[in-house]
Amino acid sequence: ANPAAQTTEPAVDPGTQRAFDQAVALLKQQQYAQVVDTLAPVAAKHPELPGLLVNLAVAYIHLERQEHAAAALQQALATDPEHPAALNWLAILERRAGRFEEAKSLYQRLLAAHPESRHGHLNLGILCDLYLRQADCALEHYRRYQELAAGEDADVSGWIADLERRRQQG
Repeated sequence: ANPAAQTTEPAVDPGTQRAFDQAVALLKQQQYAQVVDTLAPVAAKHPELPGLLVNLAVAYIHLERQEHAAAALQQALATDPEHPAALNWLAILERRAGRFEEAKSLYQRLLAAHPESRHGHLNLGILCDLYLRQADCALEHYRRYQELAAGEDADVSGWIADLERRRQQG
């Protein structure tokens, strides 16, 4: 997964900024219904603010309102087609819905725009490993994630070793 977007785009009015800041605090407290109550009216007035829409989508995801989340993420991408958090969360929704090729394509779009995205590499590696059964793809993205994370993730190190072992046996 990916943390919520932390900043809004420049030049927003103080009321919008306050609502955004309040929503970020509520997200950290896992008060998802309150996030929706806070952000939905602001998002309706400001569909051009992708960071706000991503945070609204994250709240919807936690409330199991996937259609609302997808709509908010699509709206964010309409303004910023390369928004990393929007692409990552939309790919997660596609994967959860069983649309693995669509998810892969979104992760590839994310990594084309943001090649240093650790979450993008990790999530694409997991998709390739567990859902698409594409060991080469999984290894490539797990290794790139480890490089970007400075090798600090013991779980991923284990996954890499396991994939390499399976490839040698296969």
